[in-house]
Amino acid sequence: MKVFFILVATCLLGFCHCKRSRAITDRPVTDELDDFAEDEVVNECHIGEKRRSGLRGRGQSWDMDSTAVYEEEYTRSFSRRRNDESIAYIAAEDSRRLPYSRHTITLDIFSLTSSLCQCFGYSFAGNAMRLVVPKNGITVTQIMKGEENVWTPSSGEIFDHAKVYLNKDDEPELVLVVAKTSTKVKEHYLELKDGEEWQDCTGNHEEMIEDLRNPVQCISDFDIDLFAYEDTDECRIFEVDLLGVTTKHFYPRPGHFATRVMDGNRELWKSPKYSHQSGSKVLRSSKYDDRCLSCLIYKKGIVELLEVTVVEYGSTQYKYFENTFGSWNEIDKKVFDKKADETQYEEYEEPISYFASKVDTSLFYIEEAEEDTVKFLKLTVKYGVKATELKYDEKQIWSSTWMVGSPCSSALLYMDKGRPTLAVIKTRSSSGTKSTVYKYYDGNKWRDTKEDDHKEKLAELKEKCRPGRILDISKKNSSVGTYYYHCHHNTCLHTFDLYNVNVAKVVDGEYIIWRATADTDQKCTHVQIAVVGDRETLTLTIQSDRERLIKFRKEGRRWQRV
Repeated sequence: MKVFFILVATCLLGFCHCKRSRAITDRPVTDELDDFAEDEVVNECHIGEKRRSGLRGRGQSWDMDSTAVYEEEYTRSFSRRRNDESIAYIAAEDSRRLPYSRHTITLDIFSLTSSLCQCFGYSFAGNAMRLVVPKNGITVTQIMKGEENVWTPSSGEIFDHAKVYLNKDDEPELVLVVAKTSTKVKEHYLELKDGEEWQDCTGNHEEMIEDLRNPVQCISDFDIDLFAYEDTDECRIFEVDLLGVTTKHFYPRPGHFATRVMDGNRELWKSPKYSHQSGSKVLRSSKYDDRCLSCLIYKKGIVELLEVTVVEYGSTQYKYFENTFGSWNEIDKKVFDKKADETQYEEYEEPISYFASKVDTSLFYIEEAEEDTVKFLKLTVKYGVKATELKYDEKQIWSSTWMVGSPCSSALLYMDKGRPTLAVIKTRSSSGTKSTVYKYYDGNKWRDTKEDDHKEKLAELKEKCRPGRILDISKKNSSVGTYYYHCHHNTCLHTFDLYNVNVAKVVDGEYIIWRATADTDQKCTHVQIAVVGDRETLTLTIQSDRERLIKFRKEGRRWQRV
């Protein structure tokens, strides 16, 4: 009997401590493929699917119905002072894509999480907006929308915050990225062109903003009280640090018109066409909807500034104030801009990248660049320094042992999967004689090679790093690969020959069926759809270190793995 109770207790303990428990209450179950091993699943909130902001009485819905097969292990986590441009994002931490720092993330504007970023939803002048600001210690290296690249910082740029403009379906169509360098603040406007590709539209963004506006009729009038610290039914209120400045935001909710701005009992601004309530009706003395669109309070140290954006007689105008001795006093734009610039300017130290940190910075100036999708490091020897060897991550690539008196003057390191695989080293002797050394990594050690062989290996690397193509099986006349169709009796075969194409993703319209593991050589080389009567089956041939087949059957509109 004792033995029986011991066995029962052991089983119960094993069930309680099992990370991959199949209990329905533990977690949703989604099959993900990595040599047929299961991964943990992370729930996501998608902007395009029932997600609604508190601003419009919207609620969030979790995506628990994905049937895509992903061959990867990953964990997704997530001012210009003018208010007519706003933000929103989601920080998605990709430990496979960015393995070198748990504080370096990718923002995914299609998925929302608050674990790494602060996210605020609001409305400004008829535009539905989202503002996302990374939490302290978080560095953003890329902005994505699902699988689409939206923005990547240039050398020396540090992401500060971003604003997303949403369309009527609550999907991002325009993004304002605010980044900082060591000396200035930079703004990038990016639009979704033809629903397919994100393009820079800086300088031509006003028309896009106008197209995304969805004005609403007035429901009620109210006063903005600058003493308020929490949201009200009429106004969205929040505080966040932008560009190193604590900023307090006031945005009227859709349908609620702010006709006065109050500092306690003191009136700072009032609509020139002030309306009033009469019973259940709002009475106005003009055709213009004169109102306050937003109030922003900037505070840093002893400096406190207020910017009020208003509509007067049908045009947008700005009112500026400074808080002196506890009282708001109106100032002109030049004084405001000067004080605002002083509060925002800060000497930002550019962080050393992961790759650059692996090279001896006492010997080399380091610059990251990209050539035909291949990343490389450009190393230039510092003035007055003699570089007799080149190391990466403490492992020697080259030394001047066999070239006494010919130190390195510069070098190029071509990267593959985050590590150098090709090297070009320039040397110069004391007599001025120049020479070039070509090296390649064979998986175990660095070996010498010739210029022609180097060019051939570099061409292969460029082809390898070229982004994978996407095959949409719903488009039978796709330009990806070669399509064949054969029908015999009641069996029809649709075949895609992809042997000479690098296909990294297979989709059926908007549904993802398969995606290659990040940073691997996986690709789909063959796809066949068999239609027998009213039954459809799908077979994918996946090539990497070995060839394997993945089979699916169609149930409704989705493909389920067999």
